[in-house]
Amino acid sequence: MAKQSYLLRRSATYYFRISVPIELRQRFGKPELVKSLNTTFLYEAKELCSSMALVTKEIFRTVESMPDLTTAEIQQITQRYYQECIERFEAWMQQTRTGDRFKLIPGTEYEPHPDAPTLEDVTDNILKPFENRSATDPLFDISDHIISTQRLTVGKSTPAYKELARMGALQVQEAIQQLCQQYVHHQPLAHKSDWLQYPPEQEANQQTALPPLQFSEAIQKYQQQDTSGTSSKTTKTATFALWQELMGDKPLADITKHDAVTFKENLLKLPKNMRKRKPYRDMDIQKILEFNVPETERQSVKTVNEKLLSMQTLFTWAVNNAYYEGDNPFQGLQINGSSSQVTPIKPYKLEHLQKIFSSPVYRGSRNSHHRYAAGTTVIEDGLFWVPLIALLSGARMNEICQLDTNDIYEQEGIWLIDINTNGTHKKLKNHHSARKVPLHQKLIELGLLDYQQRATTEGHSKLFPELPLCSKRQNYANIFSKRYATWMKTLELHGGGLVFHSFRHTFITKLRELNTNQIIIDSLAGHNEGSARSNYGQTTLNAMQEAINTVAFDLPWDNIKPTRDTNDDCHPPH
Repeated sequence: MAKQSYLLRRSATYYFRISVPIELRQRFGKPELVKSLNTTFLYEAKELCSSMALVTKEIFRTVESMPDLTTAEIQQITQRYYQECIERFEAWMQQTRTGDRFKLIPGTEYEPHPDAPTLEDVTDNILKPFENRSATDPLFDISDHIISTQRLTVGKSTPAYKELARMGALQVQEAIQQLCQQYVHHQPLAHKSDWLQYPPEQEANQQTALPPLQFSEAIQKYQQQDTSGTSSKTTKTATFALWQELMGDKPLADITKHDAVTFKENLLKLPKNMRKRKPYRDMDIQKILEFNVPETERQSVKTVNEKLLSMQTLFTWAVNNAYYEGDNPFQGLQINGSSSQVTPIKPYKLEHLQKIFSSPVYRGSRNSHHRYAAGTTVIEDGLFWVPLIALLSGARMNEICQLDTNDIYEQEGIWLIDINTNGTHKKLKNHHSARKVPLHQKLIELGLLDYQQRATTEGHSKLFPELPLCSKRQNYANIFSKRYATWMKTLELHGGGLVFHSFRHTFITKLRELNTNQIIIDSLAGHNEGSARSNYGQTTLNAMQEAINTVAFDLPWDNIKPTRDTNDDCHPPH
């Protein structure tokens, strides 16, 4: 006898086991699914195992067509379907066995009693939880059952809704067929089989069909519903404009996989920052494609993938909202292994930090216009304070640049930085990023509180008033980022994974080297890793202050606090 697929035996109990496709493993959160069949009889296990295999494959297809489902929701759907199938069957078996309506000899063919249950009995019991006797289409009652029990948001006009119905119907149908073959007379499905049919195709199309859209019209509708962050929206807007420039404004429904591949191939030929650099900025895009741009000047793999992802997201929305039929043409087009081609961010080494904090910005500049040339003027502004705060708090660039003067205050006798979204255009990476970070003692010694008091006395609401909101990127870090990049080039500390974010890596690495409790690290960094969540009910300001003050670096701190020329106005450096 051939070996039963998907069947696993542990001790005396049989289990169903199936591998999750590689492309879905991250979404399922595991490489395989395993479910106890609650039986020690091989003949029972085989029947249930075969049914579950079909159900699972339909779940795989459903998950692939519903990109918005979270891992937790996927696992709930899978487990609930497995459990409901088994529980309904076991309950029905218990009921029929109690009445001695049939006799079952383990390991042999069934021996039906004259009063054995018929196919109608089986279908009535298995389908009963889904039945809506007043409905003309009980099939879709299955979808409603799944959506309500799993608390999903799926519109009734979407392909995802129909797919849920189909998945549920196939599971029920297969369960009936498999169980009836084992336990009742072999009969074809009776009248209940009409429940497992879709409505007539013409009627379905009349209910769900939406007017065709041009690509430009689809963009407008999508952008009205897009809730992603500003940076992501900026990338999408540029990508959609580039698509129309390269491919034209054709009907959305006419865009094919071939069009998507052509777009990808063109992206790989284009130069980076082509609208800002000579000679490309004044050239027609078709001329640029014919220009044979040197490989060293082309867009990075990461940039190309970001654009392809923007297009994939647009078409996922179009499919889910019935504006596009068929598979997403951009699915699977991203370049594999691109992460290995992107230089990972590295922490600063001690020699890097010594070079930064011994530079003219801290020892003395020529003047406010020449901050990177040696002199006697030290200016306290964002360029001076932001790197120090980052090194001794682990805060991100924009988290520091957007600080208000009242975001530094004393609580429970501890001075702290309150990283929040209270105020105009302040934003964080995610909700875990909101946190209170005690001020490192070294920042207090260097005079950060004195600087804050002066800014408040002068009437500034922002801690670094020379860093205005960038209207395009909607953040306060844009000017600082450019100044910092120029500064690092003068110090030859750019490239190779060294960026401003290296301060954050340096801070967290130092905490780990000191064997700091992971919950405290997550609280200080605004992380949410596993069960160590960054909420302050699990740690205290005192514990965080103690941990943060253990972070120490062998730096020329005495040279960072010379006599300051506080009368020199702050201007962008040349």
